[in-house]
Amino acid sequence: MSDIVTRKWREGLCPLFDGVMRADGTAVSCGLRRTSRGVDFKPTGARTSVDDFLHSNPEAFSAVNVLCACESESMRVQGGEGSRGGDGFLAVTDTVGAALVWILFSQDSNPFVEVALEGSDIVAVSTFDDLWRVPFANPERATVSAGSPAGWDRRRPRLV
Repeated sequence: MSDIVTRKWREGLCPLFDGVMRADGTAVSCGLRRTSRGVDFKPTGARTSVDDFLHSNPEAFSAVNVLCACESESMRVQGGEGSRGGDGFLAVTDTVGAALVWILFSQDSNPFVEVALEGSDIVAVSTFDDLWRVPFANPERATVSAGSPAGWDRRRPRLV
């Protein structure tokens, strides 16, 4: 991950980039669209680099508020909201050095208020009650189920 992104993350800021930024410096722009058939989250353009984005948008950062978190032996997942009201983020760091692995940010998701690890997926719920299933290895391939998530146990403990 860019040194700038890492430093800003430690200051409580996240890039205002709709999509996924990875530790290897790649960035995939993604869009969230609500339709009569549900919710689509998918890549909207070619891969770019974190450095190219920051060069064009040096001030494009949002303050974040962590609302939920969970962890395994190797990773910590945090979810929450940005400073614009309808945005949300999921961020994965390693548990050893707290280095960022990736950040998923969406200006249209609404804040994430619950998160859990299920197999190789991260499962999160937004304040829209949308259920996000995010593959750890390919977060840009997240799927979103609109509405109250069936099978999601609202009593799961939140770790913040």
